[in-house]
Amino acid sequence: MPTPKLASHTRELIEQYLRQGIPHTEIVNIMRREHGTRISMGTISNIRTIPSLTPPVRANKKVGEFNWRDWVPKMRELQDLNKKSSFSQDTACIELGNGKSPVALAAYSDHHIGSYGTDYDALVKSTDEVLAVDNVYLALVGDYGQYSIKLRSVLEVSDNMIPPAQQTDFIESWFEEIWPKVAFATWDNHAVERGEKLAGESSVKKLLSKKVVYFNGIGHVNLKVGDQIYRGAVSHKFAGRSILNPVHSMMRYMRFQGTDREWAMAGDTHTPGMLKYTDGDRTRVVVNSGSLQTDSGYAKRYFSLTTHPVYPIIVFHPDKHQMTPFWSIAEYLHAKK
Repeated sequence: MPTPKLASHTRELIEQYLRQGIPHTEIVNIMRREHGTRISMGTISNIRTIPSLTPPVRANKKVGEFNWRDWVPKMRELQDLNKKSSFSQDTACIELGNGKSPVALAAYSDHHIGSYGTDYDALVKSTDEVLAVDNVYLALVGDYGQYSIKLRSVLEVSDNMIPPAQQTDFIESWFEEIWPKVAFATWDNHAVERGEKLAGESSVKKLLSKKVVYFNGIGHVNLKVGDQIYRGAVSHKFAGRSILNPVHSMMRYMRFQGTDREWAMAGDTHTPGMLKYTDGDRTRVVVNSGSLQTDSGYAKRYFSLTTHPVYPIIVFHPDKHQMTPFWSIAEYLHAKK
């Protein structure tokens, strides 16, 4: 028995669905569900859709062209402009002192300005001490402000005693007073890295780098004191932390990377430390900064109930190649008597 001829309106519906790209199986369901008509897959397959009479779109469509070789000269220009506008550096030669007297350089970091846990009286005392003593300089090795802006928890953000903008103002005001005594400054993970991650730039990095030598990563410093050159490595932190030795990461760096370096400074761990040791035929000195954040809830929960606002120093002699570490400026001054 031959298949009955489709009604014209049914055929028009199927052609319309085919032009819309609807699958055959779906058309069978639509026709049954919405139109009460049962048709087979074969019937749909036998229908040839009538081409649309709508004329094609005519336009002066732009065709792009990208050749990587055309971009290389421009990218070199941008690299040159970026380097030209940067105040950061990887290496530096710094001359300290009057050339006749020993020079003391203190590793000074982890102030955490703006935190409820910071000892602000200790900040005033240590600042006045540095300003009052000749031939004492600071190595600012990071965590200048608290900047609890990572939004990891309400408690962490609540530790901003003053807002981030005022933390920056505080640091800038303090830095304006102390900067003539600053040998150099480094990046850090609180004031610098957090700003870069969340805003793409750091106001603290900008204000530090425009005044003093600034290292945005590990820095190599050739320190000139009198007629002596002391080769150092500095950073907020180095890789390879030890739970037993607070200066291990710096020793590790000089053993494997900065092999020509003879002294190093860092901060970050809030654990002051110092060591003078031999490494093969070299004598090396390393110091790690303490912290002004003496009442850190995070530290008390995960690390220790005690924090030490201690800033070890290295004394460099001008007339003989000798480096001597001291626990503090006060200890060094007492030893000089």
